[in-house]
Amino acid sequence: MPRPKSEPAADQALPERKGALRRGWAIFRVMGPRGLWWAVLDSWDGTPRFRGVVYGLVAAAALAGAGVAWVYPKILDKRAAGDAWTHLKAGRMGQARAEVARAIAAAPDRLETWRVAAAFERASGNFALAAARGRVAADLAPDDQEILLAWAADAMAAG
Repeated sequence: MPRPKSEPAADQALPERKGALRRGWAIFRVMGPRGLWWAVLDSWDGTPRFRGVVYGLVAAAALAGAGVAWVYPKILDKRAAGDAWTHLKAGRMGQARAEVARAIAAAPDRLETWRVAAAFERASGNFALAAARGRVAADLAPDDQEILLAWAADAMAAG
């Protein structure tokens, strides 16, 4: 098959000063998909700078995708305790339970995780588990009087 020309014929001159989409559509109508493909390949062979830009964009897209895939779950895990507080305050106990479980799995050494876990169990009426989770929070912050009082209240309510 003969290779089509990349340039339109003289009698098929492109209109000047149109919008970018209209101009692009006009070029597509004149050259067709095969002609456009060969024009891209001509640019690819003719200009090393064009190749460099394409390679750079592909590499940047790959790095961005990998960064999002690696960083985004970590951001969600850090936000789990805050999201659990939000659901708990709104009364959405099912969603709060899921966020508390995710927060405990993601950051078991953070004080806020255990504070929200104890508050969730307290709101659920499970004072024995609230006291156990409050104990972990009290171990993480032994100088915080509010946490110690909440733990003591949960222990007394549990019996």
